[in-house]
Amino acid sequence: MIPQHGNSSICPHSSSLLSAIRTLALFTGLLLVLGAFAVSVIAAEDDLQYIQRIDMVSLSHLDVGFTDLPTTVHEYQRRYLDVAIDLAWETRDRAPEERFHWTAESAMPVAEWWQSASPDRRERLVELAKGGQIDIGGFPFNIESYTDRLEWKQMVHWLPEDAQAQLRPQIGIQDDVNGLARAGAMQLLDNGIHRVFMGMNQAAGGPPFPAPTPFWWILPDGRKVFVYLADGYFQAQSLFGLWDWRRGPTARSYELAYRPPRKGEVFASDEQNVRLMHSRAIAMLRHLESRGYHYPRLIIAFSNLWRADDDPPFPYLPDFVATWRRLGLKPELRLATVSDAVEKLENESGSAAPSYRGEWPDWWANGPTSGPRELAADRSAKRNLEAIASPLWGDMTPHVTATIEALRRDLCLFEEHTGGSAWSEAFPDQLDSEAQKTEKVILAYRADERSKWLLSQRARTLLYPQAEGLYVANASALPYTGWVAFPSLGLREDDHSVRDRATGLVSALEFRPGLQMERPKNPSELTPENSIAVYADHEPSAVARFWVDNVPPNSVRAFNLEKQASAAPESPKATFTAMLDADGWPSSIRWPGMNKPLFTAGTGEVTSVKMQGFSPRWIAMDMLDMTDHHAIDEMRRQHLVTATSQVAEQTTVERSPHMTVYTQHLELPGMKWLIRRLEVWNDTPRARLNIRFNRIASTDPEVLLVSFTLPPTGTPPTVSNGGVPFVPYEDQLPGSCRDYFAIDGWVSYSSSDGNWLWISRDAPLVTFGDTHVLEKLTGTPANTNRIFSMVFNTVWFTNYYADEPGEMEFQYDLVWDPKKYNDPAAVAGSLETDPVVLINPAPREHPVIMEDLFRP
Repeated sequence: MIPQHGNSSICPHSSSLLSAIRTLALFTGLLLVLGAFAVSVIAAEDDLQYIQRIDMVSLSHLDVGFTDLPTTVHEYQRRYLDVAIDLAWETRDRAPEERFHWTAESAMPVAEWWQSASPDRRERLVELAKGGQIDIGGFPFNIESYTDRLEWKQMVHWLPEDAQAQLRPQIGIQDDVNGLARAGAMQLLDNGIHRVFMGMNQAAGGPPFPAPTPFWWILPDGRKVFVYLADGYFQAQSLFGLWDWRRGPTARSYELAYRPPRKGEVFASDEQNVRLMHSRAIAMLRHLESRGYHYPRLIIAFSNLWRADDDPPFPYLPDFVATWRRLGLKPELRLATVSDAVEKLENESGSAAPSYRGEWPDWWANGPTSGPRELAADRSAKRNLEAIASPLWGDMTPHVTATIEALRRDLCLFEEHTGGSAWSEAFPDQLDSEAQKTEKVILAYRADERSKWLLSQRARTLLYPQAEGLYVANASALPYTGWVAFPSLGLREDDHSVRDRATGLVSALEFRPGLQMERPKNPSELTPENSIAVYADHEPSAVARFWVDNVPPNSVRAFNLEKQASAAPESPKATFTAMLDADGWPSSIRWPGMNKPLFTAGTGEVTSVKMQGFSPRWIAMDMLDMTDHHAIDEMRRQHLVTATSQVAEQTTVERSPHMTVYTQHLELPGMKWLIRRLEVWNDTPRARLNIRFNRIASTDPEVLLVSFTLPPTGTPPTVSNGGVPFVPYEDQLPGSCRDYFAIDGWVSYSSSDGNWLWISRDAPLVTFGDTHVLEKLTGTPANTNRIFSMVFNTVWFTNYYADEPGEMEFQYDLVWDPKKYNDPAAVAGSLETDPVVLINPAPREHPVIMEDLFRP
């Protein structure tokens, strides 16, 4: 993603544009190139003390969107590979350094190309790959930080098996995004790849330390990968001062006024031009050396100048390099693939490269939270896929396995880093922005819906052959205790209780108001939030429920439905002690055996941070590009407005033998309504917080956070990303993002007073201690026992969504145990997973229906 501002030509002599470029600060190195233009004396090449060789690698940075609609990107990225194959084949008889080389940055276009290519075209690609002219990246695309453990496995197995075996990717490439989960690097190592090329964009956060530089990344299991942290995938443009050719906004592929450069327009191969570009490069190289680049080999990427993103191969680089070499210019210049260049750099300089440990959180992780509902659908689909794979249902058929893989690919692609078009924030209502979002979000919604259908097929196949009754299936790894709820219309008889077949225990069915697809008869059948009033959402007895205790993991509990009502339930017997504030909301809750409560005051508050000022999103980008923290603090004081939810109504309390529920309406500017609901297990140190609100449409940049305060002060939190645990602030690369962290959905605190586990079902981005909006933290904040769940963020200036109004819901679980959680991920996954409820009537399902419809 490279955004362009306005329609001005980037001219090195324009002081006004130079000021604008400083303000935008999109490209590290661009100012250096502009400075090089002002050098009146041509730099001598023998001024260089370290850099002896330059490897120039050609690639197309893949944005699945941004420049064009994803469907269009898929097509022309496949075509780019054909172009690269033909250009490489034409130049295969030239000197090795002057042959056309191409690196397919991402494996996804190669996989799609392979599936439709003829055998002879496949053979030609394989021959060129083995000859070192064409290279394939080990990741299918550039990824955000929300990929889970199983998705990472899928990511490194994107190519068809025969393509994988013959092409054998040797390097993982992550461009644009300024971070990478260690889980991804570990998957590379598991598959024989131990190098990573990071061509990160400098915008909105930047690299953890000055780029370019190589380093060793030591992973939690002691293994290490060799990383080349490049100065963007457009460093060749910067090095040779070519941005003055690049004009206008990010162009669509179909816009006929724009085009890729042609022969002689950039990288012209005549002697005069080559010497001019050599002089520009020398000035830049001298600066790189003065800044600390002390390695003999420099790797620069060239991604064309049509848009710089999603651009085709440039055919004329071999002629430019041939002239450079014929003139004997230094440093040596050659064309190479990414794998070859990084391998040579490792062999030459690996012993001198520094080593770093820690997770690599990225600054762009806040972008996906501009679509909270879509992110929630993505996470729902992940839970469904885990449940589908439960051994409870029996062996998986090839169809089930293939469907899971297809849905997991959809989720990976949803988590690809391109959230929208170049114009999505600026013009959120135009056709292009809507189309980009539609193609993106359908991946999550489709995966969620199809996974639910597949899970129902697995359940029906197992349980329909069983006897008449109601079945509760727990497809998680831990026992389930809680309510079992289902639509009461599923009961075809006048049933009022259920009898456990194994124990004979009878439980009353409790009927509660809920949604029915019926016209409301009177206001009592509508909740206060239902202003549309099309269907009754408070219809009496719409939902039936009953309580179950300890349904074992991966098991089914069978019940008989009975018409007679059971005995009245016992009176509530809560064992916890709750401290309530003046409005009746719990400020702390403690069970016997606990030295400290489950949570303390401040839990369940919603905070809004809005930006003010002229062109506020660009102000945000300015702040992210600043390094003077006094100036950042002053900018935050000027431009950030913070509001915290206030009580609108007294808390209502509902008690049952199993649970006590507190409900309270809140007020917050920008909300039609806001409700928090706290469900407290009476005899178990556990609570569930549900936050629902209806956000009023506004394209003003805003961040929304839900706060939690847990007692273990001084205890560092542990989280995980992609299944790899880490301690924020302590176990991360120096200079990487500390303002927020993408996590798998849980935070754990282990202390001498017990162990607290915080779980988020829908919102996997957190920060600690305070909101830290645009703060650019460099240290560890105080009070890391205070969690802020970032549920909404529209501060981005491009590529994501400017607004998402309407109703949203976020669920959190809090649990305490005296013993340390050996597997917090398993606990979190189980508490997030609802039981599968199936009603099986006495008549048997027709075998044709069973075989042709319900058997997966």
